[in-house]
Amino acid sequence: MNNKYLLPVAILVAAVLLLIVGGGFIFPFKLYYVNNSGGIAIGQTINISGINITPLEVQDSRCPPQVQCIIAGWVSVVTQLSGSVKKQTLTVTEGKPAQIPDTNMALTVGVTPSPSYAPSLNRQPWPPQLSEYRFFYKITESK
Repeated sequence: MNNKYLLPVAILVAAVLLLIVGGGFIFPFKLYYVNNSGGIAIGQTINISGINITPLEVQDSRCPPQVQCIIAGWVSVVTQLSGSVKKQTLTVTEGKPAQIPDTNMALTVGVTPSPSYAPSLNRQPWPPQLSEYRFFYKITESK
């Protein structure tokens, strides 16, 4: 490498490392927990950083497997929160973080099974039975 580029490259690397380590710009949130242990079912409760999270109901309008739909649909989970936050119910749509009221935290949910995996599981009809759903939650906190 030419010596005239050494200093600018070193400054650029130092700046990137500072942003990554210092956070706040590239990663402006703190990830508290990801429930990746196989998920939880309707009525089960997990505790993430003092917050009790219980899925109560699922609303699934996703397009069935092997069917072409005009709109892909969505899946939402009615979720009860308690513990270190005021007891409340939130509807959390997969892929869209839901702000937890009176906090700087957001709740996100992932849902299985997915219609894209249903054919490989020989899964018909769609949507699944309530007992087949599993939910994966994470909480992020804004800095």
